[in-house]
Amino acid sequence: PDAARIAAAYEALSHGLHAGERLTLNLARYRISKFAAPRKDFLFGGLGTVRGAEVEKLFTDVSNFATISWYTWKNEQPEAQRIDYGRMDASLQWCLDHKLVPKGFGYVYLANGATPEWIRSWPFEKVLTEYKRVVEQTMRRYAGKIPYVEVINEAHDKSNLFHFSQAQILELTREACRAARLGSPTVKRQINHCCMWAEYAKRANADGSRRWSPYRYLADCVKAGVEWEITGLQLYYPQQDLFEIERMLARFKKLNRPIHI
Repeated sequence: PDAARIAAAYEALSHGLHAGERLTLNLARYRISKFAAPRKDFLFGGLGTVRGAEVEKLFTDVSNFATISWYTWKNEQPEAQRIDYGRMDASLQWCLDHKLVPKGFGYVYLANGATPEWIRSWPFEKVLTEYKRVVEQTMRRYAGKIPYVEVINEAHDKSNLFHFSQAQILELTREACRAARLGSPTVKRQINHCCMWAEYAKRANADGSRRWSPYRYLADCVKAGVEWEITGLQLYYPQQDLFEIERMLARFKKLNRPIHI
């Protein structure tokens, strides 16, 4: 009967899931066993901001790393006052006071919550020029203080309120990363992603083009000559088992860059 077949299928699936997770954990233990000593370069932390004393102690006791807040966009004019760095300055200082390695922002994030209204009607070339200016200015302000920076976020056909083409996004990515390097000669530049299995890509873009998965976007970044040092992977509620997460990480490992999760 159908009910019996369905029950048997789910039981088989459960055994497969357990086997995959056991394999993944055993592989992790094997890799760890190959280290001559515990890793000294492993970063662990969370959002770096001012907290109550009790929570602050809990955080700093186990963390060596923190992501700081980014700046605030203000009015279009005057140009020199478009960015307010007050929130970012305070967040960075909190990390430095607690001897936490900070990660900051450049920052290109083409989503409503991170984009001022006055820029949303601009053509591509004007938007490109502005982000290059802001990223370079920001990195120059924090040069030597922020060793890691998220330069661009979710640009893999996920956050694109301007509806730029993929060619334009690649140019924006390349130029933003270049601007970050002009501002700071030492900062390690991160390109960040969400939705690691690209569920959103079932539908085409408005222009009919196939949507990027995060990996395809980075593969095209390599072809386009984009320079970056860190790959960022946001594993929000992945709805995948450990075996599938391991396979996903293996794909990004091929890019030969450290990964921040």
